[in-house]
Amino acid sequence: MSDTLARLADEYWDVWMESAPTLATIFGDHRFDDQLGPVTHDETEAAVARMRDLATRAERLEGLDAASELTRQILLVNARNNIGLVESGLFTAPISPFLGIQAGLASALSRSVATEPAHAEMLLERVR
Repeated sequence: MSDTLARLADEYWDVWMESAPTLATIFGDHRFDDQLGPVTHDETEAAVARMRDLATRAERLEGLDAASELTRQILLVNARNNIGLVESGLFTAPISPFLGIQAGLASALSRSVATEPAHAEMLLERVR
């Protein structure tokens, strides 16, 4: 894999995990255990802009071998899907017993594992 593509893939992961910290926790990435992710319209737009920038840079990559091209295509599909999910307005759905941060947080906490005391403290901060 080209160094540029590898950096883009790493950056994609970081942007995705930072914008979906409860998912990051479930995946075992504990850097954002104390966060809920974008809440305001401006925060959400900033996350989408970062994802769009990544997709644009990935689109411009040329001359990749077959394996790298597959990685690039997967990165593009995932980035576009994440952008589309936000742009669909699903995250602005009214709060109900099944939708909303209260339901998502409870669901995420039931699947969160704190393997170190620092992770547990961060998860408590998320809930606060």
